[in-house]
Amino acid sequence: MPRCEYCPNPQYSDKATKRRIQGGISLLVVVSAEGRGTAASVVKELGGGLDEAAVAIIRTWRFKPGVNVDGRPVATRVPVDIEFRLF
Repeated sequence: MPRCEYCPNPQYSDKATKRRIQGGISLLVVVSAEGRGTAASVVKELGGGLDEAAVAIIRTWRFKPGVNVDGRPVATRVPVDIEFRLF
């Protein structure tokens, strides 16, 4: 299974901050053999522009890619949960 090595948090949108939206978003992410998040689809939405922020930030994340039985890196689809909390 891929493991995230560089995973910055997404930024809150102004709309979500004003509405004080908090909670989690579930994504299904394709991690390439090079360790990049190449595609993400939202499985559980939160709204307020946070879904879009989560999908966009995945493309900046760097993963240690998954490997096959021969130890070679392969593209893998993995679930990712992102929590948004106002402090």
